[in-house]
Amino acid sequence: MTEQTKVIKEIIAKEELLLPILRALQNEFGYLSEELLKELSRQMKVPMARIYGVATFYHDFFVAKTGKNVIKICNSPSCYVNDSINLIEFLE
Repeated sequence: MTEQTKVIKEIIAKEELLLPILRALQNEFGYLSEELLKELSRQMKVPMARIYGVATFYHDFFVAKTGKNVIKICNSPSCYVNDSINLIEFLE
């Protein structure tokens, strides 16, 4: 196995673990604080930008404290056509 192949396999292995680790951390702490993401970046040796990008891409992750109850409303085109905007306005 070449050094390049070894490095690529190590990177892929780390990336595969990122989502389950983020889920576990959010379950434990309620959200993914900047300090928590920095520590994860340091320990996994994955750039902070990559970790933050994943954490903000998925709507199930929160990078700020949330309230006791979180309400999520679909805002896709099909939901919008079915008046999701009225529900959003009502809840606001």
